[in-house]
Amino acid sequence: MQNAAVIEGGITPLLELARDDSTESRRTLFVAIANLFERNELAETSSEHKLLRQIMRRLIDVVETDVRIALASRLAQRDDAPHALIAMLANDKIDVASLVLARSSVLTEQDLIDVVRTATTLHQRLVAARPDVTERLSQALAESTDNAVIQILLRNANAKIAHATLDAIALRLDDDEDLQSALLTRPGLPKEIAARLYGEVADSLKAFIVQHFDVDTQALSADLAASATPPDGAASAHAKLVAKLAHGGDLTAGFLLRSLKQGQIDLFEAGLATRLDIAPDKVRDLIYSKGAYFLALICRALGIDRSVFMTVFQHTRMHADLPLLLSADEKAKCDHVFSTLAADEALAKVQAAAG
Repeated sequence: MQNAAVIEGGITPLLELARDDSTESRRTLFVAIANLFERNELAETSSEHKLLRQIMRRLIDVVETDVRIALASRLAQRDDAPHALIAMLANDKIDVASLVLARSSVLTEQDLIDVVRTATTLHQRLVAARPDVTERLSQALAESTDNAVIQILLRNANAKIAHATLDAIALRLDDDEDLQSALLTRPGLPKEIAARLYGEVADSLKAFIVQHFDVDTQALSADLAASATPPDGAASAHAKLVAKLAHGGDLTAGFLLRSLKQGQIDLFEAGLATRLDIAPDKVRDLIYSKGAYFLALICRALGIDRSVFMTVFQHTRMHADLPLLLSADEKAKCDHVFSTLAADEALAKVQAAAG
């Protein structure tokens, strides 16, 4: 009965209870505020509501898990559940969050994007399986470093995925055959993406591409042979190949990334130099000496998606035997590039830095 008495007494007893750090008081306070939110007795814009949200955020890490699970279970399928509570529970540990992430219709697109960008990969997997995944949410999910998240997204028939996001996923494919299959069997996959994957996937999937997409296998095989590293005169051959591709408009970000992933680093660097219109030695200086920020600028200038950036970063770092992890400061600077700069602005910064 302590909970009821606290609620009936209004906000002041809750604030007094917040000063008590005992386990029982925390539990009582958590349940009391949750009940108050459920009854929608406070306007979300009120100062009292804001103060109680702040208290709940502190409590959610210290109140027993079973209390939070009980609340999440009770609210998960309620269309009138308090948004503030649902949003907090969605960011809780996975045992709690799973209940609302899987079921709640109260969560907004932005709520889910925030979960994807700040919570664990287990949270991301649950979001990827929801029936209401929008194109913006798909784009955020495609930035995950967990292939299982991407695979769940691709196999979610209800998810809306823009062609640009599918293209970004294709650019970051590795040797994960399950992920390759999930992309190739995605309904509505553009033919040009399937054709681009022909040289990267397992033989069984090559056959699938031929069977389900109208592609010219002879032309694809010729392109693969042309891009193979020549044993002699490699630099000259790379220059000729890059010039030919650039002339035909085929020196794409996809080609450059495939070259990088296949270990053809000289071809990758030559292609970057041509696309950026700067000298090859300047490209190498920017990539390996100037740090992640300039690599992010290069990717942004060439239209390489944020979700593919870490693939480029790690492959270039492995080649140069440099650290594979970004510091928090580097990550913030790289995120700023992708979220604030247009491609032409990024290109101007790259060219200015190259002198």
